[in-house]
Amino acid sequence: MKADPGAYAEWAYRGRPKITWPGGARVAFWVAPNIEFYELKPPVNPQRAAWPHPYPSVPGYSIRDWGNRVGHIRQMQLLDKYGIRGSVSLSVALCEHHPEIIEMCRERDWGVFSRIYNTRYTYGMDETQERTMLLDSMDTIERHCGRRPAGYLAPRALAQRAHARLVR
Repeated sequence: MKADPGAYAEWAYRGRPKITWPGGARVAFWVAPNIEFYELKPPVNPQRAAWPHPYPSVPGYSIRDWGNRVGHIRQMQLLDKYGIRGSVSLSVALCEHHPEIIEMCRERDWGVFSRIYNTRYTYGMDETQERTMLLDSMDTIERHCGRRPAGYLAPRALAQRAHARLVR
């Protein structure tokens, strides 16, 4: 295999400066759990079903519900034990449905980056509707977390359109 297949104008390894981690550490890792809320019966999007199996998806919903009731607390306790700070891929829906989890993230000064409802897609939205949804998501997270998210994890349709606009 060629080291550089010629697919990109940039190549991350050639000529890049040496990375130095705090305290001279040889390894760094990033803990970025998805903290999400999935709706049992989300609004219908005619272009894509929210659940890829029979509706409503009781198994898909229940494992995520367990995370919100039990899993996140256990995860936070483990990270606290080792002094690890997380950066949360935060579903904006959690702000409205589980503010107690948001408060636990605030207490730990975890970083956040935004996502929309995981059961609602941007398929069929025009650019203005997408922009409105993105800004609303970021505003909601800022209101609940006390700071604006540093980034946005886009759903597939949104990411595809953003990429298409960039390569034009």
